[in-house]
Amino acid sequence: FGPVTMGDGTSTGVTLNGVIHLGTNGSLTLNDTFSANLGTLTDMNGGSITNTTGLNLPSGRILRGHGAINVGPPTNTGLQVNSGGTIDPDAYFSDTDTYHGIGRFSVDGRYAQAVGGNYLCEIAGFDNEFQPLNDRIDAGPVTLAGTLNVSLIDGYVPQQCHEFTILTYTSRTGTWTNIIQPPGANVGVRYEATRAVLFFNSVGCDDIDYNNDGLFPDTADIDDFLSVFSGGSCSTGTCSDIDFNNDCLFPDTTDIDSLLTVFSGGPCL
Repeated sequence: FGPVTMGDGTSTGVTLNGVIHLGTNGSLTLNDTFSANLGTLTDMNGGSITNTTGLNLPSGRILRGHGAINVGPPTNTGLQVNSGGTIDPDAYFSDTDTYHGIGRFSVDGRYAQAVGGNYLCEIAGFDNEFQPLNDRIDAGPVTLAGTLNVSLIDGYVPQQCHEFTILTYTSRTGTWTNIIQPPGANVGVRYEATRAVLFFNSVGCDDIDYNNDGLFPDTADIDDFLSVFSGGSCSTGTCSDIDFNNDCLFPDTTDIDSLLTVFSGGPCL
């Protein structure tokens, strides 16, 4: 349905129940001056939902599809994916009345995912011009926790260091605390200044026997790594690649920091 305006502007708020299906480019505006709870299932098909005092996605409820979500200034609570709630960007196919494939939500305001909240993120690979095809959320400030659930669709087989922007933001607090990986794939997330990048074949740091001479730990591993990092040679001829921490950024100085930290018995950075 849409366009539809609901609410009387009071501070009592509103809780929606059941299924809301926005038709193509449909819109729903809630006028209450308190954040609204979305219903069991909210389908968006390129339309918009507005409540400038915020929207909540409680436990057991799903927001899926694609479109624009207006939740007011970044100082407000914004769109809250609460524990047990699920956000699922998807495409809508009218011929089969189904949601699947790649979708994008644009959140005009804050996006917050609580511990126990879920982001279902599908990756379809690349188009003919090698442009990434993946689910995505674009938001203002974000607060992250909960689960990122990654799945592969349309026959996509990930390769080492294929990467996809799955979330953009103006600022970020926190990270996803649980990442569900697709079968047979290793997934990492790199949090940059304005985006979260999902990349494949993240396996943590490499073995500290960087030059594969069977001696570890020995300082020759450090010498060889720094030599190769600077464009020089490997003394044994069988050195590993310089992306020591496997974040698919290379060369970057974090690889040096990671090697030295792991060599000293510390964690992978």
